Amino acid sequence: MNVKLSRLADAEVDEIHTWYDTHQDGLGEAFRTELNRTIELIRDHPEMFPVVFDDVRRATMKRFPYFLLYEVFPESAVVFNVMHGARDPRSWMTRDDA
Repeated sequence: MNVKLSRLADAEVDEIHTWYDTHQDGLGEAFRTELNRTIELIRDHPEMFPVVFDDVRRATMKRFPYFLLYEVFPESAVVFNVMHGARDPRSWMTRDDA
């Protein structure tokens, strides 16, 4: 299954990568590696992660305190948000850019 990142999710990944790299050299790349591992799990097992509301699923990253919110469609899965684990996963619904 193909996994796509929305523009919002892609921008969030860039922001998180930059934040980690400013705090420790190479940590941003480690974040992207873990992100790609999580995306591979979604690709290989799209229904593996729990539904948190409606058809939206939450894939939690192992090493970093982030999760991916995504939805599975017949041809692909779309990651539409990458959020810090301390945030309510439903908060994306009230964002102006969601």
